Amino acid sequence: MNVNVDLNWLCKQIQIRSGLSKSELGESICAAMVAGRLTGFAQKALRYPMLTVRSCFMAGDGAWKDFVIPSNFWEFIEVDWDEPTPVFHFHLDQNNWIIYKIEVNRESAYSYIRSQDPVLRASDPNEAKSLTLPTTTKSKGGRPPKYDWDACRIEAVRWMTHRGRPNTQAELFAHMAEWFGPDGPGDTQLKQHLRLVYRAFRPTNQAD
Repeated sequence: MNVNVDLNWLCKQIQIRSGLSKSELGESICAAMVAGRLTGFAQKALRYPMLTVRSCFMAGDGAWKDFVIPSNFWEFIEVDWDEPTPVFHFHLDQNNWIIYKIEVNRESAYSYIRSQDPVLRASDPNEAKSLTLPTTTKSKGGRPPKYDWDACRIEAVRWMTHRGRPNTQAELFAHMAEWFGPDGPGDTQLKQHLRLVYRAFRPTNQAD
């Protein structure tokens, strides 16, 4: 059984039970992460220095696996919780981190859901657990993702690192559309996956 659950699933469960808005829910999640009630796990994270991102990458930057997100990261976060699949942008110690997928420990996720739902708090723990936690089954395969978004983001970072950030997002999207080829995604999908990557290359004296 998978020991982790997706953060998006956790947010949905809490929102159903608490009635909080997405922004209020986001503040609650961040507070729980800072307090250590929840711990986030990033399968992959992109790290880059704030001041040198347009000229070079520091040794060791790029894709990280099994990255445990320190609790203090959540005090310095930029995220649009209203997005269907939020992208997490952390700023700390003169570095930025972009994380696209976060998981939390399954048991702590259950405990947090229980703490947010008065009905579950009053119910039998074992019964409530069976009702709230998703069942985990072996993968049956299925169609793989149509687009390799990890490779897309890496190419976008590589391209802007060498030529500088273009004046508009449309120029980046045009390059990535050419990189994908004729069967590539549309601008809406490109914006969803590349918006924060583009913003990460913002010059210090320029605002979007």
